[in-house]
Formats: sequence, structure tokens, C-alpha cells
Amino acid sequence: LGYLRQVRLHRVHQELLAADPRHCTVTEIAGRWKFSNASRLAASYRAAYGVLPSYTLRHGQQGSPTSPGPPNTAPVTPQN
Repeated sequence: LGYLRQVRLHRVHQELLAADPRHCTVTEIAGRWKFSNASRLAASYRAAYGVLPSYTLRHGQQGSPTSPGPPNTAPVTPQN
């Protein structure tokens, strides 16, 4: 995946974790992050997080594996 797509996927993941499944859908969240193809999103999401986006929405923090952050976001510490 390209960097920006990974960042968008991570943001979808974060929103799914925080969303209330009674008031929000995967499609709605995905659309906000410009994922227009549900099956492609599901495949990319499953590859990154090990579960489908609908599972994360339904189970939130309890049912989701540890979420990796977007790529290359760790601070760089200078070596002495």
C-alpha cells in the first residue's frame, strides 16, 4: 500500500474503534476517508488488522488487535 492509503486506512481503523455501531456504518466511515470500494477496503483492512472492518466496528477495543500506527510516524532519536 502507498503511504497515504496506509494513513487513510489507519484513520478508518481509529474511527471504527471509537464509533457507536448503532449510529454509524463502515460505509459511512470509509466514505469520509475516500474508500469507495467496500470489498477493496475490507481486503486491505483485513490484511493490515487481521479482522474485517465490520468486526472492529461491532467489538471496538475489545475485539480488535493492537492497531499499528500509520507508517513512519515514530519519532527519530539521534544516536550519540
